Amino acid sequence: MSDLRGTYEEHGWSEILTGVYYDLLQYLYIRNLKEVSREAGGKKRDQQQAIQALFRAADQTANVMLRAIDYCPPVDLRYDEYARALLRADEVAYPDDSYGIRSELKRIFRRRGLKPMQEDRRVRRDIVHALREAKTSKRSPPRRPTPIGSSTNSASSSRFPSTPTSPLFPSITPRSAREAATGRPKRG
Repeated sequence: MSDLRGTYEEHGWSEILTGVYYDLLQYLYIRNLKEVSREAGGKKRDQQQAIQALFRAADQTANVMLRAIDYCPPVDLRYDEYARALLRADEVAYPDDSYGIRSELKRIFRRRGLKPMQEDRRVRRDIVHALREAKTSKRSPPRRPTPIGSSTNSASSSRFPSTPTSPLFPSITPRSAREAATGRPKRG
């Protein structure tokens, strides 16, 4: 990334995230190819296994990359913020990281010169605690605090129901891209 400083050519800058995508795709393809071969009972690898592993890896990679969008700020997104959102979205979706995706992403980021922003450890601890508590309890999600100076029974507070927020950016409510574009929720 340091070789792009002072450059305003968008194709050069796009190579950073494209490279992250293909590096992750390659990692997941190799991992899935081994898994597909194992599922096939140790038979010699064939073209069908390679294709199945590639499709599975492409689906996983797209899910990882797109899931992070819900954890990004709405405007002026920087590479380090997207990198942090990738790690956070995967952590929320898969806390145990059995595929090693987060550790591989961190390795890819280091190799490509991306440094995800560090977060305050207290904030992280509170977020992880709240996520675990929400997962284990049957309670409704917490409501947003009422702004100072507003009354709890004013017309404005009743028009906008409280919704759960993104753990990375508390002022942003996670939504699907379709919902954001159309204003309608995604069909079940």
